[in-house]
Amino acid sequence: MQTLSRVSRRAFLRRLTATGLAAPFVARGWMAVSPNGKLRHASFGATGMAWADVNEIARHASVTVVAAADVDLTRTAEFKQKFPEARVYQDWRELLGTTPFPDRGSIFIGTNGVSWEVAGL
Repeated sequence: MQTLSRVSRRAFLRRLTATGLAAPFVARGWMAVSPNGKLRHASFGATGMAWADVNEIARHASVTVVAAADVDLTRTAEFKQKFPEARVYQDWRELLGTTPFPDRGSIFIGTNGVSWEVAGL
């Protein structure tokens, strides 16, 4: 003999609400991707650990590196070679002031702890 599981009204409504709340997030993956779906990325730092991080971020097909700020411009040759379209600044404030907002979508701070505290504000 097979018994049917009985679901209370409260349990049913709880499950229905959870499904309704999750639906927009699940359906987002099924929607068409916008033609401007590229993420424009800028970096505070273009050498050392910042260089390694920028390379990993740039590996994603939806990311375009558009700018970097590094105090020592003599060490940015490798960055300029790999990302010829990207602008390089010596001061991070100049990067933020000159690069229009639509040209950056994310900013990564890849400098040592002493330098990033002010930039993070």
